[in-house]
Amino acid sequence: MKGNILEIMAYIFTFTAIILSSYM
Repeated sequence: MKGNILEIMAYIFTFTAIILSSYM
């Protein structure tokens, strides 16, 4: 299952971006 880490990192990055947008 290669590339799974990239998907997780992308998901975390998107989640963090949503949180930052909510706080802005």
